Amino acid sequence: MKKLLFLVAVSLGLILGPYSWAQNTVAPASVTAPAVHRVAMHKKGKHERHPEIRIALHRLRMAKANLEKAAHDYAGHRVKAIESIKTAIHELEEALRSDKT
Repeated sequence: MKKLLFLVAVSLGLILGPYSWAQNTVAPASVTAPAVHRVAMHKKGKHERHPEIRIALHRLRMAKANLEKAAHDYAGHRVKAIESIKTAIHELEEALRSDKT
């Protein structure tokens, strides 16, 4: 469990880290608002039980796609980061599956 939390924290830190220094930068509405709204509501109009996890999954998938397109390998660290993101995605998906009631 500690390893899962560590992987999620590191992955989110990698994803959200650039946003901490770019406070004056506004993300395009197509990236933020629709994605948050889509994951925050069920198709039946009920509120999602774990919107934070779904938002994190969305952002992790975006980060993974961006890293996969990167031209530089960064001495193997890019590949390691992609693998860590895959693990974090898997663990978050398992967390959602385990909470089905």
